[in-house]
Amino acid sequence: MGYTFNDDAALKARQSGKSREVHPAAIKKYEEWRHLIKDRSISPVEAAKQVGKLRIEKLTGNMCSIRLTHVHRVLFSVDGQQITVHAIGGHY
Repeated sequence: MGYTFNDDAALKARQSGKSREVHPAAIKKYEEWRHLIKDRSISPVEAAKQVGKLRIEKLTGNMCSIRLTHVHRVLFSVDGQQITVHAIGGHY
């Protein structure tokens, strides 16, 4: 069974200007990471490694962060096979 991936709220916030502007190179890394998880059923950790050694950090509870660039991060949670992206943008 593959991963389910939900980034609707984070993408809406980004599109509406409610989140920090993200550099196109960071968005490209995000989209590649997302594709590996969503379409190829690769774990978030393995996807981060494949995209280019994106640093993954375990936060409290089931929350994690990956570094897209020096200032841009993706904040997400993992609940079994469900990945939910909460924010795409600056450092959290």
